[in-house]
Amino acid sequence: MSKYKKEIELTKVSINLPINLVNEVKEYALEIGLTTTSAYTILLKKGLNVENFMKDNAFPLESLKQDIKYIVLQEPIDYQNSQDN
Repeated sequence: MSKYKKEIELTKVSINLPINLVNEVKEYALEIGLTTTSAYTILLKKGLNVENFMKDNAFPLESLKQDIKYIVLQEPIDYQNSQDN
């Protein structure tokens, strides 16, 4: 093993995801030349970094959660009856 590589402890995770999301991750992996597993790892880490940044910088997370719900589940957002108003 190279002196630059860290040994990372791994665990197997089994989850159900919307097919459109899985397809987007597969396309992302192909575009940048990664395995699908590596793409999931990178995208999950990026998402967590953004979430932590927003939490640390007091961004309104509730609005983002509504946007994510729309993107993932394709459910319309009712901004007038949202808790953010």
